[in-house]
Amino acid sequence: MTSAPRCPFCNTVGINQVEAQPFGPILLIFCKNCGAIHGAIPKPPETQPAHKPEPVVIQKKPAPIPANSPQVMTPERAAAMAPLFNRGSTNYRIIRPLTDEEAKGE
Repeated sequence: MTSAPRCPFCNTVGINQVEAQPFGPILLIFCKNCGAIHGAIPKPPETQPAHKPEPVVIQKKPAPIPANSPQVMTPERAAAMAPLFNRGSTNYRIIRPLTDEEAKGE
């Protein structure tokens, strides 16, 4: 068990009689009653305010492109644009009519 702090010079007892005051880059620990210095410790670094995280915004997925939209790549449009691209993808969906077997899932 730890005892209450006591000043060896004036014999006052209690945590209320010990004080720490900043003095340049250090904190001086002294007795409030007689002023005796009991130690010096480096000043703790100043704390930064707590960082508040930004709320997460959940973005909705875009709706699928309808089949009659001008953004959809049809076979006719793909054939017309083919000479413009030497290689690579157009990054468009190519829409073709499903056969009867594909529509039934066979």
